[in-house]
Amino acid sequence: MNPVLADKNEIINLVDQAIIDVDSMTEKSWNNKPQPSKWSKKELRGHLIDSASNNIQDEWVLYQNYQISRVIKNIPEEKLHNNGDTGKGKESCIHFLILLKMMLCI
Repeated sequence: MNPVLADKNEIINLVDQAIIDVDSMTEKSWNNKPQPSKWSKKELRGHLIDSASNNIQDEWVLYQNYQISRVIKNIPEEKLHNNGDTGKGKESCIHFLILLKMMLCI
């Protein structure tokens, strides 16, 4: 048999078996820690998901900045001097908040 085809088949079999194994795991098995300082399978899975999410973080930042620029573009000029809540118990004019956001993104 072709070695590449053999490797391909082995990978397919491993993935198929992993799916079966994961589907048959109990909640107790997911949460079991082999040692107090070791992670459970559930924690490992969460870590892998977080890591994968962080790998696309730059793309999310670009997307969010794109969305923010769309919002800013649609604010009527006469509204730019209205006050907006900073979320810290203070108010500042929307124009200032936009400038601040732009400086933080540079």
